Amino acid sequence: MNTHIGGVKRKKTSIKALIAVNIFTIVLAIIQGWDITLVLFIYWCQSIMIGGATVVKMLRLKKFSTEGYLIDEKPVLPTKKTKQKSATAFIIHYGAFHAAYLFVILNSFKEKNIPITDLLSISVIITLLFFLINHTYSYFINREEDEKKVKNIGTMMLFPYARIIPMHLAMMFGIHSAGIIGIIIFLPLKTFADTLMHNIEHYRKPKNIRIKKKVKSI
Repeated sequence: MNTHIGGVKRKKTSIKALIAVNIFTIVLAIIQGWDITLVLFIYWCQSIMIGGATVVKMLRLKKFSTEGYLIDEKPVLPTKKTKQKSATAFIIHYGAFHAAYLFVILNSFKEKNIPITDLLSISVIITLLFFLINHTYSYFINREEDEKKVKNIGTMMLFPYARIIPMHLAMMFGIHSAGIIGIIIFLPLKTFADTLMHNIEHYRKPKNIRIKKKVKSI
């Protein structure tokens, strides 16, 4: 019982820390007068961290479901090969998305004559370290409980994309060209998406899925 309570407290600490880091970013951005493009770069880096953690989680899966999941338009079995193929596909697709985002961000820096060295400022590095520490802590705190669940590998691949919806909208509607208004619109949306998807990923009860075992006839 005490172990369970301790685990719940640690998980709550994880989500509180995530919210705190997001709020820290918002406050720092406003106080230091950051350009929205710099904020987008920070969240781009955070998204890379989330993608990396997702790949690790996929490759560590022991039991998982492939219900409704297709590869090359064909249903697949929950095998090691499926797991590896899915992780590779995710890296390529997610990586392509983020390569495009990075191009837009760097191009915006160029258009606004913002020094690229701003990406290596102490404030930015500290913020990124906070995000890295938070996601690393969250991964290890939730790992044991997460690995007990029979997760759908297709759903796992979608979670990181849901967390970058605000960034995607920012690129689509040109918020990266906006000033303080862009920050006021974007940052609360990003914090909400972060918190919501973190809760869904770690606290949502998965469907009861039966793993079929192959029985060899004697």
